[in-house]
Amino acid sequence: MYFNHCSYPIKTCNPRLRILFELHCIDRLFPPVAVGEGSSKQHLIIDYAGAKVLNLDNFKKIQELTNNYQHSVLVAEYRLQAYKAGFSWGIKEYKLGECIADIYYSNYHIAVEVDRGTESHNTLEGKAKKYNELINPPTVIFFTSGASERVDTFLDSLRYNIKKAGCTFDNLNQVLAALKKKYNL
Repeated sequence: MYFNHCSYPIKTCNPRLRILFELHCIDRLFPPVAVGEGSSKQHLIIDYAGAKVLNLDNFKKIQELTNNYQHSVLVAEYRLQAYKAGFSWGIKEYKLGECIADIYYSNYHIAVEVDRGTESHNTLEGKAKKYNELINPPTVIFFTSGASERVDTFLDSLRYNIKKAGCTFDNLNQVLAALKKKYNL
C-alpha cells in the first residue's frame, strides 16, 4: 500500500493491513533466516478472499517463498520508487533479442536490470554481452543490492555507445532523480 499524501502513512496503512489480514485477503510469510542474522522480515501475500476480490482464476496460495523471492522483492521495490519518481510501472521481464530486462519502459527505450549480488562476475558480463549484440540497444540501468564493484563490472562490460547508468540500491533515489530530470517527468 502506498499513501503518498498522508502525514502518518504507517498509522494509516497498518490498520488497513490488519483488516485485510482478518478478512483473509492477505496473509504473511516469514522466510527463514540463518542463525545469528536476526529476525525474518514479513512478506505479504494474497490469500483466498483477496484472490476472489481480484478475480484470480486457479488461485493457489503459496506456502513458502521461492528461491528467487528476494529478486522479486527488489524488482517490486525498484518499480515503486520509479513510480514515485514519475515513471510508469514498466513492463516486467521484457524480451529484447536474447536479453530479458527485469523492467522495460517502451516509451523511453530503457531496460532495467536488478541484481541481488549473488551471480558471478562472468554471469554479469554475459548479460551485458547480450545487450551489446542488440542492433538498437536501449539505455541500460543497473541496480544492485550487492557491492558497488558489481555496478562497475556490468557497466564496463557494455559497449561504449550504449547509454547506461547504475548504482547500489542505497543510491537508487539519486539515479531516479537524474532520470526524472533527463526525461522531464
